[in-house]
Amino acid sequence: MPEAPESVPVPGDALLVLVLGGAAPAIHPGQLRYDRGRGLIVDLAERGSWRRGSRVVLAHVGPGGLRSRTGVVGELISPTRAYVVPSAPWKPSDRREHIRATVELDCDLAAGDAPSSGPLIRRPVELSASGFRWFGPLPVAVGDPVVLSLVPGTRSARRIDLRARVVRVGAPDGRHEVAGAFDSPSTAEVDALLAVVYRARLVALGASPGASDGGPIV
Repeated sequence: MPEAPESVPVPGDALLVLVLGGAAPAIHPGQLRYDRGRGLIVDLAERGSWRRGSRVVLAHVGPGGLRSRTGVVGELISPTRAYVVPSAPWKPSDRREHIRATVELDCDLAAGDAPSSGPLIRRPVELSASGFRWFGPLPVAVGDPVVLSLVPGTRSARRIDLRARVVRVGAPDGRHEVAGAFDSPSTAEVDALLAVVYRARLVALGASPGASDGGPIV
């Protein structure tokens, strides 16, 4: 079944461009400039790490979630513009409220209504726009309030404190976990969470296009 026109990006829409190869994948903000059917003109907001023959993953965040497609740089027009030859159609990932990823951030989880007063420590945490999964013990029960504090991105980014309710406590495979659902996060907080999650998922799509994220966190 063909894609609905509103579900795929059109010229002028923002993209995330994952360039594969080298020591590590590089992610650049970009824009779809032209769609010539068999090829796309893609602009980057900054000098790119791509070259002719580079494999890329293009991602677009729309109302329904994340869509991505793979391709190859057929011609490097400038350091910030390339002609990309797609190798697959646009494919949906997950709905915005369900897409999740495990990322390493400066973070801490505190029981109760007050955020942690201690320093945030870089460690893995699983995030979505609606909740989280914390890897470690915490003396809480289902229904208890908690506050997840984190810095979404670089260490210079602003700290946010997200109030939540515990929905699951357990120790699968002997590893303690606490899962929580956020209490009405603001639009800015949701956008900050999704920016982190989409970037992590984009890298995962490039490394393993067929991988599943296993469904919603909560």
